[in-house]
Amino acid sequence: MQEKAIRRTFSEEFRRKKVWEIENKLTTVSQISRNYNVSRTGVYYWLKKYSKYYQPSLKVVLQMESEEEKTKKLQSRIAELERALGRKQMELDYLNKLIELEGKRLGADLKKKAGLPPLNGSEQTD
Repeated sequence: MQEKAIRRTFSEEFRRKKVWEIENKLTTVSQISRNYNVSRTGVYYWLKKYSKYYQPSLKVVLQMESEEEKTKKLQSRIAELERALGRKQMELDYLNKLIELEGKRLGADLKKKAGLPPLNGSEQTD
């Protein structure tokens, strides 16, 4: 024998409260659907009926706060890395200039000699 599905009804006050919670990001449509055993379509109907944002012909674009925060953090990280790269480039330029000047002072091209394997200590050096 099949059991008959129980039809539940929610008061208008309850539905308005849940719509307010969704609008203020205290809960989600999925959570309400799960917690109160209401279809997602039913919750969206509540939104359409009671929400000040979900009106026909009104299009609202919502951006998740977390996405906005992620974007700001990533932009901040990019700026930080660009500064670090700039510092390293300045250091590299300084060291290259130092090698060039020291090479001129010694009369040798230190950049070409930098590729030689290191001496083992028993050979005579210049």
